[in-house]
Amino acid sequence: MSCNRLSTGGFGDLIGKSNCGLTDVVNYVVNLKSLHCSNISQACDLQNSLREGNEMKWLLGTLLAFSLISAAHSQDSPYRKELKRADLSGTNLEVITSISEIKPGEVSALHVHHGEESFYVVEGGTIELPDGKQVPFPTGATGINRRDVPHGAFKVVGDKAVKLLTVHIVDKGAPLYDTPK
Repeated sequence: MSCNRLSTGGFGDLIGKSNCGLTDVVNYVVNLKSLHCSNISQACDLQNSLREGNEMKWLLGTLLAFSLISAAHSQDSPYRKELKRADLSGTNLEVITSISEIKPGEVSALHVHHGEESFYVVEGGTIELPDGKQVPFPTGATGINRRDVPHGAFKVVGDKAVKLLTVHIVDKGAPLYDTPK
């Protein structure tokens, strides 16, 4: 079943699909208003709820639930674009190569990886640390962030974006980015 098609399984089936997006959820809710009650009993109950003036509460609750489910399934940086992913031979690890661009005013949140991260600064700029100190993050700088060691927690300042090439060697199946414990 594709996300934009209604099924008798209802909303729970829609959310369970990994290829469903927020647009699919909104379209599903909008389409339910046009259904006849004889088609799907869940739609009938939902239609009655909508008619009672609960549309906004229901829609906001649905969107919140969807965002929480999505966050639980994919913790990642909004600035990262994955270039390549492959298994590391003979291990339960994978290698992930990415490019990240963090624009002025954007923040790299404090995070950990379940493995090693190597980075190369493709385009440098100025970053602000949590204590307010502004420091250069120069083009050509390199570094390695160790397994489960918190890092990040900086804001890009000035007029230049910072662009990083990263290579992660991490536990296969674990979230790439995680909140420090």
